[in-house]
Amino acid sequence: MSKEWFAIIERKELGPFAPEELFLLPHVTPDTQVKKKDWDKWIPIRHVPELQDLFKDKIPAKQTHETPSKENVISEGEDLALTLPQPDPFFTYFWIVLGLFFIIYLFYLLYD
Repeated sequence: MSKEWFAIIERKELGPFAPEELFLLPHVTPDTQVKKKDWDKWIPIRHVPELQDLFKDKIPAKQTHETPSKENVISEGEDLALTLPQPDPFFTYFWIVLGLFFIIYLFYLLYD
């Protein structure tokens, strides 16, 4: 294929590249801006049909920010107490009962 793609990598306009060369560059992601020589605008690779196939197996880029949902927002009067996970009560009771049986067995052996 011909080298017809330009890319903005680390704030620098680089190129021309063949599509395979773009895929091999370490800083190129699906959100990297590219264009051809005769194009006016830069477009993310994910929106260019000719280059989308190169990045199908790569992990999608992370969002730069998220809008908080209503359940994640803390109101002004809300207490910010830290809640720790509670241990399973069965585990504690199991060892208490086992210990009692052991003590009873010891008394049984001593006084028999």
